[in-house]
Amino acid sequence: MLAVNTDLGFGNVGVGQRASRIVQVFNVGTSDLHISGISKLSGDPAFTIFPTPPTPTTIQPGEELDFTIQFAPTTRGNLSAIFHIQSDDPTQPDYQLPASGTGVTGKIAVSGSLNFGTVARGTTATREITVTNTGLAALTISKSFGLSEG
Repeated sequence: MLAVNTDLGFGNVGVGQRASRIVQVFNVGTSDLHISGISKLSGDPAFTIFPTPPTPTTIQPGEELDFTIQFAPTTRGNLSAIFHIQSDDPTQPDYQLPASGTGVTGKIAVSGSLNFGTVARGTTATREITVTNTGLAALTISKSFGLSEG
């Protein structure tokens, strides 16, 4: 008899990042459980089984089979998929596992004034600005530019 322990609600995951969840498939019955397939039925390609366990396989009573589902969004927004476990379980031979997650990004917010007013030639003026990430994922600043005399 098939029993599954997992939570495939990935929540917020940064675009370009990866999150993993383990799926535990238990045989809670008294006879062998034969798994004929584990696959993704439908949904976004951001969800994958990694690695896909070899099938067919047999789970002895009281034993389990573990595999991993990964969520690696490449776009922002709510995403979902449905995974499928096929077995000879008498009550749920086509067990479906819904997965969901949200691809998120960082968002830059800049505050402060860049109004330098009149600055005499040969002198300098400075202004402070604050750069804040108001998004839901890490924000990477890869370049900063300064003003120079020309």
